[in-house]
Amino acid sequence: MSSFPFACNGSLSGGAPSPSRAQVPASMQGRWVKDKDLSDSMGEAMDIMELGGLVRQAVKLIRGLRIEADEDTFTLQVLSILTWFKVTERFPLDGSTVNLRRRDLRKGQASCRMLPQQQGPHGGLMFNLEWGEPHAGSGEDEFMVVPLGTAATEKQAAGKDSKPKLEHGAKEDELHVYSCLRARSGRSVTYRTVYHRKQ
Repeated sequence: MSSFPFACNGSLSGGAPSPSRAQVPASMQGRWVKDKDLSDSMGEAMDIMELGGLVRQAVKLIRGLRIEADEDTFTLQVLSILTWFKVTERFPLDGSTVNLRRRDLRKGQASCRMLPQQQGPHGGLMFNLEWGEPHAGSGEDEFMVVPLGTAATEKQAAGKDSKPKLEHGAKEDELHVYSCLRARSGRSVTYRTVYHRKQ
């Protein structure tokens, strides 16, 4: 697994609106294509959530993300080969808590917030999520844009030969999403997903 220094506690820290707002860098916005070779496996995370066959397959077939932001909202759309698997999340930039559809597509909602003016341990944008039964849990995501080749360099340093795969029209940077998932049972997992930009 990739280095992941912060505690996976999923705390929403109150969720009250803040006078300050999260700043979404222009370099983070746009469409991103997942690099499966450079990304950590999500197998353990899916095991903790006890995902069934259809949803598990849909997660495996995620192709990428689309990120947009305006003066009030950060919008995240998950792109999958399967058209029925649709996840779109909108986070207020003032850090207030919103109820969103659960990412595992089970009944119920997740309480979510984007932390305003608070950088994660890697210097990225931080998000908190928390959901109830069935399979209650919490988690954190950190989004950050880094120079192209960062993930491949780290894997080469670890003794794994890997090179970044660029899609047609890709720019020279990559998006890293550090995710931490904790089940109420006490099991937890951390993993990193790597994306390359596509216009």
